[in-house]
Formats: sequence, structure tokens, C-alpha cells
Amino acid sequence: MPSTLRLFLGALCIGFAPVFVKLVTLPPSLIGFYRCLFAASALFVLSRGQRPSPRTKHAWVIAAGFVFALDLYVWHRAVLFAGAGLGTILGNTQVFYTSLFGLFFLGERLRLRFWFAVALAFAGVYLLVGFHSTPSEHYWAGVSFGIVTGIAYALYILCMRQAEAQSGLTSGQLLAEVSLVCAAVLFVVCVSEHSLRLPSGAEWGWLVALAGVAQIAGWWLISGSLRTVPVSQAGLILLTQPTVATLLGALLFGEALGLAQISGALLTFGAIYLGATGRRPPVKLQPRIADK
Repeated sequence: MPSTLRLFLGALCIGFAPVFVKLVTLPPSLIGFYRCLFAASALFVLSRGQRPSPRTKHAWVIAAGFVFALDLYVWHRAVLFAGAGLGTILGNTQVFYTSLFGLFFLGERLRLRFWFAVALAFAGVYLLVGFHSTPSEHYWAGVSFGIVTGIAYALYILCMRQAEAQSGLTSGQLLAEVSLVCAAVLFVVCVSEHSLRLPSGAEWGWLVALAGVAQIAGWWLISGSLRTVPVSQAGLILLTQPTVATLLGALLFGEALGLAQISGALLTFGAIYLGATGRRPPVKLQPRIADK
């Protein structure tokens, strides 16, 4: 399966995450903790027969776990304080950060067409998810959390790319260890917030679905693609996630989906196509001595 298709399918899977989160009434940090705990447990079982490289390195794995915990923490609060629409838009500014990181550190070259695609994508996402027009008391705090979400999301994409290239772990083992680190970090957060409690009733099922669809299936597909898909292109394809989330919200919860939202969906997918074809090959760098 082509890497870009795997990445697109992974983005579709993580598009289900907001639906499952909406069906759970636990505090946001606790949802993230259980999601990662359940995912790590299942992934360790699924990947137990796989053999990692003898020269396994865990630095990037730990970094990815910490950054993913930060991403979940700030994104939930951006949605809570600034609104789901603006919180999602700000979180998806990761496209801008991943493009800059790819440009300055990975030798990727961007055409003007790509930057037009980025602008088109933001316009599409804006129309698709809407805007929170009545600021609350904590509105600017939510905006700040949203900006940090974009940075954390971009860093997570980059850390996962580096972890896959250098850790020596298979995709399943990598996701299991990253999920475990993330769960450990969020456990400490939940203890400090005094929010720890067991799920009740149907919450167990929704949390298992969240872990299985978004964490395991979604990020397994995504992590297996990040090594071969340019960072700038990967960031743009992941904009599929808010598109899917909004469409599912309309279908399952009766959330409004008018002409503006439909237009936004079309703009977003058009931007994904333009972004996928609007880049130059990365600059070939001489190997470093440490790589010999």
C-alpha cells in the first residue's frame, strides 16, 4: 500500500477520536490516560512476537511519548476554553510548523503552490469547523492552548518520524512504548488534578473504541508512513482528521452541516491534493561521520 494512502487512512481513523471522546464524560486528562493505557496494553500483546533491532534506541521514543501527552493535554483544553472550531483550527497549524521544520532541518523544498495549498487548507478547515464567536472568560487561555497544540502536534509528528528511523523498533512496538510513556505522563497529571477514577458503564466500551480505532489503527498506519512521506506533505494530509470529525459530528450527533461546512470540506481535500503535488525533492545531504 502506498505510504500516502496509509497516511490518509490513518488520518481517517483518528478522525473518529473526537466522536468517542464526546461520548465519554470523564475529565479530559483522564480520557487521554485510559486511551493510552489501553492502547499500550493491546499493542504490547500484538507485537510480542516481533524482534526489535539489537541496537534499540529509546531517546526519540520517550520524546514522542512526552510530546504526545502534551498534545492531548493542551488540545482538550483549547476545545474547552476557546471552542471546538477554533481549538481544532489552531491545533492544525501544525501544517505550518511541520513545513518550516522540514524546510530548515530536513532539506525539503517547498514550491509557491504548496504555500497556496496551506492557505487554502486553513480556509477550508475554518469553514468546515466554524468559529467560536462568543468568547468566554477563559477565551484567551484557550487560544494560547490552541497555539501550543499546533506546536506539540508538529513536534509529535517529527519525533515519531525520527523514532521510527532510529529506534530499531517495529511499528507496533514503537506505538506501544510511546503510548506507555504518554499514559505515565498523563497519570501523573491526573494525580495532580485529583481526577483519577474508574470508568463506568458504557464509558469502558467507548474508551476501548477510542484506543483501538484512533490510537492503534490510526497511528499504526500513520507511524508506518511518516518515514517515507515528506514532513510537509504529511502535515497537510493529516488535515483530513478535522474534516472527518466534523462530518461524523453532523451524521451522528446532528451537528449543523450547511453550505459553508460542505464548501470547507471540498476546499480541504482540494488543498490536500495541491499540497501532495506542490513540493520539490529533498536536498541530498552528505552522510555524517556518525552514520558510517
